[in-house]
Amino acid sequence: LEAFKQLLKFQPNSEIALFYIGNIYTKLGQYREAIKYYNQVIKSNPSNFVAYYARGNCYEAIGNYKRALADYTIAVNYNPKISDLWEAKAELEYETGRFSEALSSYMMAIKLDQKNPDLWIGAGMVYEQLGRYQEAAQAYYNALKINPDYAEPYYQIGRLFLLADMLDEAGKYFSKAFELDNSKIEDFEDEFPKYKRYVKKWIKRQ
Repeated sequence: LEAFKQLLKFQPNSEIALFYIGNIYTKLGQYREAIKYYNQVIKSNPSNFVAYYARGNCYEAIGNYKRALADYTIAVNYNPKISDLWEAKAELEYETGRFSEALSSYMMAIKLDQKNPDLWIGAGMVYEQLGRYQEAAQAYYNALKINPDYAEPYYQIGRLFLLADMLDEAGKYFSKAFELDNSKIEDFEDEFPKYKRYVKKWIKRQ
């Protein structure tokens, strides 16, 4: 940190130094201090999409979702070909109830990174919020095809079957999710406490 601050004495507009100081403060959890340095990067180079993304992360961390979303939007406008930018935008849109916008952002991210199962899972969760359950299920199956050893899509498919009161089908997918990641057992018991009695039965299927 001090080395970069020393560099600023000689090059006060150094984007590299300003950006890395911002990153250091971000890692320390000092988000407001980090924002000051990202502001300087953006003032020096208004098209630095990475600085908007980084500042957006800080705004999101302190709960200023309006400014965070504005920064993510500017970042994707400057560089619409980076999946991670669209994913950050989609996740925040989902968290703030902007489901139609979140779906569009997830679809953009998926176009750029078709082999990322988490993007399909995110899209599936949005489809659920929009009441489009068949499309949600297909999104989770797409994630499953990409990585058959990933617990999350099994868990999400199990959820859909459980919500449809199809316990036998749900059990098949939950059993696999629990086998791949036993932390999913705790997730399940927290989310569906009235179905705790089925956990032992589903574990025995493994």
